Amino acid sequence: MSTTELVRPPARKAALGTFERYLTLWVVVCIAAGVLLGHLVPAAFGAIAAAELAHVNLPVAVLVWLMIVPMLLKIDLAALGQVTQWINDHKTYTPAAKQTFLGCSDYFVVAQALAGRHTLITHEKPENSVHRVKIPSVCVALKIKYMTCWQMLRTERARFVLQQLAAGRSGN
Repeated sequence: MSTTELVRPPARKAALGTFERYLTLWVVVCIAAGVLLGHLVPAAFGAIAAAELAHVNLPVAVLVWLMIVPMLLKIDLAALGQVTQWINDHKTYTPAAKQTFLGCSDYFVVAQALAGRHTLITHEKPENSVHRVKIPSVCVALKIKYMTCWQMLRTERARFVLQQLAAGRSGN
């Protein structure tokens, strides 16, 4: 009897992006900019400081959430950038079609699939339309694997079994 052992190569550390590499610098620059702007336009910053609800400064709360939510959702900003770049560089689509795609959840779903090398499941079919950006079109362009719901069910060998409830188990 033999055994098989999986040997995994040592994990490579992901290289830091520009933002992460210079995070301390970004923080210092933002603090300095805030102090400078506070001295240049004190009335505006007074109004911002006055925007409170239950002793919580609303602009600060919003900014903290904007900082934390992507981490909670594990949004890959580089992938979002790639999708945005492709959409904006694509001359076929109307500005309204581009705006609609970038403003809906399809944009984030495609970026997540790109970042995680996931297969995207969609009911949409590839179609050359200038008025609507279709998920399969973006997937093909960015080399993201996609399939229809029916293809996924076949691939996963899904089985649906219908059976009648026994007469004694009518739910009463």
